[in-house]
Amino acid sequence: MLRKFALLALVAGVVAILVPSGASSATGACALKGTANITPGLTTAKKSFSFTFSGNLSSCNGTGSAKKATLSASGTGSGTCANTKGNGTSTVRWNTGQTSSISFTFTGVGNAVLVQGKVTSGLFAGQAVKAPIAFTSAKPSPAACASTGITQLAFQGATALS
Repeated sequence: MLRKFALLALVAGVVAILVPSGASSATGACALKGTANITPGLTTAKKSFSFTFSGNLSSCNGTGSAKKATLSASGTGSGTCANTKGNGTSTVRWNTGQTSSISFTFTGVGNAVLVQGKVTSGLFAGQAVKAPIAFTSAKPSPAACASTGITQLAFQGATALS
């Protein structure tokens, strides 16, 4: 049933993949884990929604002294439990005390979501962001897609910097 959830991924990975302009080889990676809250909940009927997200980036490699971070995001989208799309912004607070601001879009099918965007200011400013994430659990339950709606999704992903 988790394949029916295509929420935003919002951001989740939003910072996960930082892609330097013009670069073609991998330069770093971070693991991503978090929770997205959706209002109103996703159902089988297409509708507009808003979301917030909070999570962590960890085990970062190839990102200099920035080895881990907390992130928060918010935005809007439209869709159902099976398909979503939208946009938002995210703030990343790195272990170095620096921050990154990100503007992103997302598309989702089933429990897979692709987040793409750009770091608009702060650490890694000007770099592209690309992060595939997967939803791992839903609240109140996957069955809520057919009734009251799914209002919370946990997700994780492994992201690469290039």
